[in-house]
Amino acid sequence: MRVFEATGALPRAFVAPCVSWAPDEDAALAALKAVDPAQVAVLLGVGDDGCEPAVGPRGGGATITRYTPDRVELSAQGPGVLVLTDTHYPGWVAELDGVAAPLHRADLSLRGVILPP
Repeated sequence: MRVFEATGALPRAFVAPCVSWAPDEDAALAALKAVDPAQVAVLLGVGDDGCEPAVGPRGGGATITRYTPDRVELSAQGPGVLVLTDTHYPGWVAELDGVAAPLHRADLSLRGVILPP
């Protein structure tokens, strides 16, 4: 048996300091091939691309504080895009400090929430 470690793998949840919008899956795939996913979250839809360099060179951290089959609670600090590396699926909703927030499809198949400063 061999065990391998992916030392460059991203954490389960993280904050990417930059966002790139893609109008469709083909454009999102092309964008993903051209960026560092730790730095740029590719979101499906239309919006303004940009970066929030105050987050730091590899983005900010996020901590999962509660994880159950139907609820995930995280602690993270913006600005940037909080990316949870769980599969995006219809029916999930997001809240920021108890207020409804848009939940985006990030990096084609993950969950993403834009965090304000």
